[in-house]
Amino acid sequence: MTDFGAKNIFHKYSGAENTFLLTWTSFWKMEADQRNKFVIRLCSPLTGLNVDGLVGLEPIANSKSEFRWHFYNADGSLAEMCGNAARCVSQFLLAEFPDQKEIQLHTKNGPLWGTGWGKNQIEVKFSTPIRQVECNGHAVVWSGVPHLLVAASQSEFESETGRMNLRARARDLRGLNPFTETVGTNVTFFEKRKDKKYFAVTFERGVEDFTQACGTGAIAVAHFVSGDKPDSERKNTSVEMPGGWLEVEFKDGFTYLRGDAIHHFSADLVLPALTTSQKEDAK
Repeated sequence: MTDFGAKNIFHKYSGAENTFLLTWTSFWKMEADQRNKFVIRLCSPLTGLNVDGLVGLEPIANSKSEFRWHFYNADGSLAEMCGNAARCVSQFLLAEFPDQKEIQLHTKNGPLWGTGWGKNQIEVKFSTPIRQVECNGHAVVWSGVPHLLVAASQSEFESETGRMNLRARARDLRGLNPFTETVGTNVTFFEKRKDKKYFAVTFERGVEDFTQACGTGAIAVAHFVSGDKPDSERKNTSVEMPGGWLEVEFKDGFTYLRGDAIHHFSADLVLPALTTSQKEDAK
């Protein structure tokens, strides 16, 4: 039986090489104004475990199938949604509670549901409505979080000079966002291939660099390229990101995201005390 708050146990997972730490409610016992500093230290490649984000979990009424989550980016900021983290959390909870066939997560964007889809494969069903608007000549898709979409080739991203240019362009576009629910945007570069297959890479806010994969970025690309067709006329879209493939399906008003979710290790970490200067910074 899982002890929801006795230890500072952190679990490292990845979804298409998008990496996260997962932990129970013990993490939330510290003062709220100090949490972001701990998140930054834990996610850092220098002082922590080199991950893209951290998820704090709490059961709802001691449920084994229904949980509330709090998602932090690597810079300590809170985010509304993360598709790959949702798959990793679902994988973790399905392993913790093997008698459950489906996990429900309550996020700032509403509920989502995770189920197994094969060995180390997870499908997550999102209920969040997807919206698309124009901003400064670019399409911006709300797929749980905002993504500004820009056409770019995989070869450009894979060259050192091209990647530097794309990074600089993303930083210029990072502050644009027509949606009032949040500040700033992710920037997702994509390239069309054939047979509903695409390459995409996302410059993520909160990480402030490219990540190996982004689930909501894959959803944003799939929505954009399928246009305003009803779900019944949309085909499944496969999106290759640097860390692996993700599959997106729109069906009956829901969005489905599928891909791998891998457990790397679990560790009982000692959370060091903040120094005086860090406490002042956290205020």
